[in-house]
Amino acid sequence: MEFNSRERALKGNFILFGAIGAIVFWVAETFLHAVVFDGAGVLDALVPGDANEFWMRAVTSLLFVVFGFSAEKAIRRRERAESELGESRARYRSLAESARDSIFIVERDFSVSYVNPNGARFLGREPGDVIGSSLENLFGHRTFAHLKESLESVFAGAVSLTAEGRFVVDGREVWLDTSLVPMMDESGRVISVMGLSRDITEKKRMETKLREQRDLARMYMSVAGVILVLVESSGKVALINRKGSEILGLDEEEIKGKDWFDDFLPGHIRERARAVFARVVSGETGCAEYCESPVLAAGGEERLIAWHNTVITDDDGVVTGCLSSGTDITERRRMEDALRARLDELERFRKATVAREFRVKELKERLKKLEAETRVRARSA
Repeated sequence: MEFNSRERALKGNFILFGAIGAIVFWVAETFLHAVVFDGAGVLDALVPGDANEFWMRAVTSLLFVVFGFSAEKAIRRRERAESELGESRARYRSLAESARDSIFIVERDFSVSYVNPNGARFLGREPGDVIGSSLENLFGHRTFAHLKESLESVFAGAVSLTAEGRFVVDGREVWLDTSLVPMMDESGRVISVMGLSRDITEKKRMETKLREQRDLARMYMSVAGVILVLVESSGKVALINRKGSEILGLDEEEIKGKDWFDDFLPGHIRERARAVFARVVSGETGCAEYCESPVLAAGGEERLIAWHNTVITDDDGVVTGCLSSGTDITERRRMEDALRARLDELERFRKATVAREFRVKELKERLKKLEAETRVRARSA
């Protein structure tokens, strides 16, 4: 409550009024004792000889002066408080007027008693056209029914409420993140509700787009014929696809969160692989784009995987993990090893066959030579 004109006129005079009151009281007491009670002279009654009478007048006059001081102090304190309140209101109004969010106040009859410029623009109107209007007229019956339910909860429970919702505003569909705060009188009764709404339509569109892309990526991962595994910088498995879980012999959820090196690599390469990974994460060395290394499947079976690797970094270029795609080449390698062993065997056989042929040829040549020598000797004889 602000000062009225009478209070402003009295401001600064309460001390004077207290002093005047003390003097008037002393004079009145003197007059009463001189004329009515004692019949003594005015000078004798001005300073009474009775100590009790004297102290009674002195204390009462002092109370008048103290009252003046107290009233003046209270008035100044009240003025200072109202000045600070006025400055605070002006500051908050300035913040509300310049806010990019929509700020509004709704009364118990669901009419709008305040809206900031951005809130009015959001509705496609001027603030003067919004203030005094009912929410049903501004939003339509269907949207109003939803808003009414939330507002009634705040009015009834005197508690704040925050919710996201989809609305049709000025002919367009929007998503709003709204906070409702009860405004109470001195008795604690909710008299109105202040709301702050933020347009999160674009955010919701981005979330929907990201969700669709994520679902599409998951679908690709689930049908991919290769292992896809994401190992965080801590060494924990953050993501693995269906093919990877099939090869490891575990469900995806059983694999996620486990240490890749401790749980899925054979012991004979574990520490070396961890050391290489640590150097990649720290930036000391690059990531090998291609390598072949085994994994440890359920039951202790080793499967040889041909890996293609790439590092994952954040916006600051810090390595946050490694994404690898791998093909199980265990059977192919076994076939290659078997084929290589067969080729080695055939090569040994070929070499043995060639050596034997050379030996047979040599023996034939020696036999021919012996036959020729025998014929010569026969003729000579």
